[in-house]
Amino acid sequence: MAGRIESTDQLRKVLETRGLLSVVKRLDMKDRADNQAYRKRLEGKYRSRKAKKPVCAYCGDHDRSLYVSHIEPVEIGGPTTENNLVLLCKSCHGAFDKGAVSISEMKKIAERWTCRRRRSLEESSSVPEMTKPPAALRKFVCDIRKMERERSGQAGVRQIATRLRDTGLKKAHRTYLGILQAEMIRRGAGRKAIDKAMNKLETVPLSEVPPECRGYYCYERGYLLRLAGRHNQACCWMKQGAREARRRTGAHRAGVDYVAASVNVILCEVASQSRITPQKAKGLLRRIDQLASVARKNGGYWGGRWELNCAVQTLQVHIRADHKRGSWKALNKMVKTFEGYDATTGWGEADRQTISLLRGVVHARFHRNCAELADGVRLLARSFMSRIKDNRQKPEGIRDVGIELARALARYTRGDAERIRVARQLEDVITKVVDGTSVLWPQRDV
Repeated sequence: MAGRIESTDQLRKVLETRGLLSVVKRLDMKDRADNQAYRKRLEGKYRSRKAKKPVCAYCGDHDRSLYVSHIEPVEIGGPTTENNLVLLCKSCHGAFDKGAVSISEMKKIAERWTCRRRRSLEESSSVPEMTKPPAALRKFVCDIRKMERERSGQAGVRQIATRLRDTGLKKAHRTYLGILQAEMIRRGAGRKAIDKAMNKLETVPLSEVPPECRGYYCYERGYLLRLAGRHNQACCWMKQGAREARRRTGAHRAGVDYVAASVNVILCEVASQSRITPQKAKGLLRRIDQLASVARKNGGYWGGRWELNCAVQTLQVHIRADHKRGSWKALNKMVKTFEGYDATTGWGEADRQTISLLRGVVHARFHRNCAELADGVRLLARSFMSRIKDNRQKPEGIRDVGIELARALARYTRGDAERIRVARQLEDVITKVVDGTSVLWPQRDV
């Protein structure tokens, strides 16, 4: 494709050159009211009678600086109103933003607030591995994941490369670290990272992978192929990964790694079809419900994580099948599920961007009045801006938001020549972005 865009940085420069980035930013400004206007009311509500000072709504501390915080995040459509704002100290504010307590729990605290002392919130220190590493590698893998959370993923890749030079490593340990290294490489934005990770895995044939690593290996191979847009091949690898997961846990019990691979099989099937018929959608939704039930039974962090993922896929199937009523119902369920999780039960930082995108899509495509269409445009503009400023974002995800934003803006023009021009120019740029992973707007295998 002429003028093909393959990185987030390249896309941002093109949009800035054409003056489109500032226009998209302005689309969201109306809903970003100054939350400091509510500070005096909140200081009156969250006030210690004993100390006669405003306090943190969560821990009750009055000696620290207090911040006006949104309960339901602005990014996913939370309004700047008194009922959606709360006073938090710096520690609780930062930890709440990282999922230390669920949105549902914070809503209950705000609604039934009484001045009481609690231990201040702290960020969760780690996320368990979905595929448990060998016991001898657990501390090393934990340190690598910490580097990744601190945005030092490339340093982690180098640390793994150093460890792989150890000639005394067992074969299973060497294979596990090789797969982990490929996983961390593919998290880098851009097509080159995907190709590099793929090359890393292709050097080891499946027949040489130890049985305890095969499920992880198949999942990563399938995930990389899905990122590259080779959905049919990805589907085959994910099915193999699901079989390996069942073989490892036993025929009568399925783990979260089985759910993960099976959900990706459905994603590949959806992305490889130009149209989802009502009959096909019904079958897909039944399979997703079954997987959500398995995830719920597993519990823990990854059980919750994949239950939420199933709620996301349910909504995407409804959108692809053009089900208006089903999409609104699935959206409400997805948001409710997200709000019920914290960092120990399935919360993930990237979920807010996913919910922002899908909430905007439903409002824009299936709006029941002009206000809902306007909300859709604002949510999509917000989601677009939160992604475009982060170089770690893959351009495919930005493409998804950009295409829907351009089309929503075209519906929202009301005869405005400037909006029509912006919608056309934005779609013209966004369609040049390389696409592989999209479910809503897929580039299928050829």
